Amino acid sequence: MNTQINNFDEEIKEMQKEKYRLESDLKSAELKLILLFEELILLKSMQPEDVRLSNELKKCTEQKGFIIKEIQDISKKLISKRAEVEDIKE
Repeated sequence: MNTQINNFDEEIKEMQKEKYRLESDLKSAELKLILLFEELILLKSMQPEDVRLSNELKKCTEQKGFIIKEIQDISKKLISKRAEVEDIKE
């Protein structure tokens, strides 16, 4: 009878240990969930600024393309003018 009582007590101790491990895992998961939720709130608060900066980047990229095209056009004109100057010199 004492052996059965001791075995029962041991099983209860093991179950308590498992319960504590599970509670610890649950608390850890809750903390991770809270952290992820806070990150989500932070990201949502930054979204308007992100959209504004994305639009600004798009405008700057378009301006860069326009400027590069102008530089190419001016370079072609410069080459043409240099050729005219060379023709005049000869």
